[in-house]
Amino acid sequence: MVKFGTQTLPNVDAWSITYSRNVVENPIPGRSVAYRSDVGATGAEILVSGIIYPKNYSVLNAIKALADGTVRTLNFELDGFQTYQCIMLDPEYTPQPTGSPLAISYELRFVEVSNP
Repeated sequence: MVKFGTQTLPNVDAWSITYSRNVVENPIPGRSVAYRSDVGATGAEILVSGIIYPKNYSVLNAIKALADGTVRTLNFELDGFQTYQCIMLDPEYTPQPTGSPLAISYELRFVEVSNP
């Protein structure tokens, strides 16, 4: 079970976590390789996908409302697994995925924040 704030995300079937870093690049005339400098990490980017079954637009609207810029805890509820302070970006969803007209598939993107 995956929760974002107090909202349980329905029927999560996959999730992934990636980390990236920002690199500044300055071309050097006459050289084939630029000067590059690591300026810091950007935090975790988390992708969660699942299915709302049976099709329920009130659940979808509740999930969509979470993309309001408010920092909430993303909790995978796994023993020993960390939680993340995140904001959710606008969700993507397909009202009638192939082969299942009674369901809504969704994909949610979260970005970790370290705001004071």
